Amino acid sequence: ITDANMTIQVGADVVLLNGLEPPCGSLLGGFYTNDANQLVCAGYQIWCDDFSNNQLAIPLMASEAGFDNGFQPSEEITWLLYVGNQTFSPTNIVMNNAVPFSETFVANGFGQLTSANYDCEVTGVLGCTEETAYNTNEREILALDPI
Repeated sequence: ITDANMTIQVGADVVLLNGLEPPCGSLLGGFYTNDANQLVCAGYQIWCDDFSNNQLAIPLMASEAGFDNGFQPSEEITWLLYVGNQTFSPTNIVMNNAVPFSETFVANGFGQLTSANYDCEVTGVLGCTEETAYNTNEREILALDPI
């Protein structure tokens, strides 16, 4: 935890996995690139975990002085989606750049993700897909269909 986090607002309807809302329990995270050119998570939220007012607030941490442990000022945010045991890169991301929002990291600033599309092949079973079962999840069946 640092004293210079950035908060990103994400509406419940702006993130799409193959055209559908991601399954509950998926992780949406903001990643920075460290000095070793690796992506490192600086904050995330669990999809459906806290949809107060149909939105998430994702805190992204700034790097502490002298350390490579968070975002640097004006650094680009990489958004990754973790579903089941797979991590996906977006095909398209749009962030609001109208004041007071920023598309890049701003210490103690605000961001707003307005569109995030992940078009990919999801493998594995994310929920009950037996059509005759009492707890069938139709969204899970659709999410498994390859593009």
